[in-house]
Amino acid sequence: METDLDEARRVFASVAASGADPRVITRQQYGSMIVRELLTRDLDQAIAFSDGEFIWWNASIEKLAAEVGKQRGVDGLLRWIDNVEYCGDEVSELDYKKVAARTALAIVIGEEPGRARSWVIANAGQPYADGDTIQRIAMAVDENPGLQLTWLAELPIGASERRDRIAGIFSGYLSSDLDAAVRWLAEQDLGPIYDLAIQQVADAAAEFDREGARTWAGEISDEALRAATLKRLDLLE
Repeated sequence: METDLDEARRVFASVAASGADPRVITRQQYGSMIVRELLTRDLDQAIAFSDGEFIWWNASIEKLAAEVGKQRGVDGLLRWIDNVEYCGDEVSELDYKKVAARTALAIVIGEEPGRARSWVIANAGQPYADGDTIQRIAMAVDENPGLQLTWLAELPIGASERRDRIAGIFSGYLSSDLDAAVRWLAEQDLGPIYDLAIQQVADAAAEFDREGARTWAGEISDEALRAATLKRLDLLE
């Protein structure tokens, strides 16, 4: 007897092979409709179809994650994304696991932020643990932006990723409490991961302390970024 999952795969394959006009409906949109229908019948079959066909379109994966969370809680959400296969050489696989992880962890952060942080630490450096997810989880570490930044600085991910995520949080810190943000940065062992944050301080200081701004700009380790920042400050003279 054909199961709902078998039927879904058969119908999906026939539509995919029909040469349907992509301007009318895309593969992801059609797959999304099938996922939503399967969710009304059997969660496991919805997961199997979505995972097997890499249906990562937001409309369906958000519903899928919400249903997994509702029926199986944080354990189920983490088990789901850990079980999604990613071989490392297919764009569709990466897209699916990345979006699934981002969507599931957005729910986990609200329920058990400590477990979301543990997942990121365990998967740090993997391409599906994307920057937006890392930054969102860092912001759930503590209400104090300094502690968020310290956690990010120590995360075992690439230097460029840490630099970008530190800059993202530091920008808000600088806007809300300039003195505290500058003090935090001054206490760090400055290096490449702080370059964009240093640039932000230099730009902010230029409004009231040109010499101080140039001093900060001189701390930027990346030669091109340092030169561009100093040149911009010179134009303000």
